[in-house]
Amino acid sequence: GGYQPLDTPTPSEASLLRSLDSSGGIPFVDIGGRYLISGATYDPGVLQGKTAQQIAASLDDPVTAVSKGAVGAANTIVAAICRATNGQPTDVCGSPTVQSIQAQLG
Repeated sequence: GGYQPLDTPTPSEASLLRSLDSSGGIPFVDIGGRYLISGATYDPGVLQGKTAQQIAASLDDPVTAVSKGAVGAANTIVAAICRATNGQPTDVCGSPTVQSIQAQLG
């Protein structure tokens, strides 16, 4: 709360949002009509109390909670995009990590 909206959905967009997610979660991402992300993709509490510089530095260290959350969420999103694009581009979608996550997607 307390933030100003960046934009207002059109009536058509608002209708779609309500039909897919009545809670109105932000962010809201529809991946090819097959996958839906509504709300945070990992615990935002790991960012609490950290400056932007500290968060950026944490991303360079693969064992931090910030890095694990961000990379894990990104890999899941990539896997969903790869599923929606029938495995394109192959150099990204063919990676073992993406393939493993795709096997878990519904």
